[in-house]
Amino acid sequence: MTEPQIWTALGILAAALTAMITMSTQFMMRTIGSQFAGVHTQFAAVHTQFATVQTQFAAIDDKFADMNDKFAAMNENMDRRFDEVDRRFDEVDRRFGLVEGRLDRVERRLDGLHTDVQAITRRILPD
Repeated sequence: MTEPQIWTALGILAAALTAMITMSTQFMMRTIGSQFAGVHTQFAAVHTQFATVQTQFAAIDDKFADMNDKFAAMNENMDRRFDEVDRRFDEVDRRFGLVEGRLDRVERRLDGLHTDVQAITRRILPD
């Protein structure tokens, strides 16, 4: 082989090698690009799912807020009713004290009456 033929063969080999490297790089870039696009799509799907979960948590928070409001209203209602029951018991205690005082007075009168009846009995029926 002559020197120009060797240089021509080397040029063809260099061009073929460059073409192969270029094609391999292009295929690799397309593959990497499509893989990144797939990953981006998956991240978008995950983001959508997280948004859905966040919406569901917000709905649960709203339900808990409603429940807290209902429990607070129920607690206030129970406190009001217990205050009313306490007030009624205080009134019953006051009335019971009055009745107790009246019964004490009646008892003292009956004791005095008993003494009077015994005295009368002794005068009328001596031993």
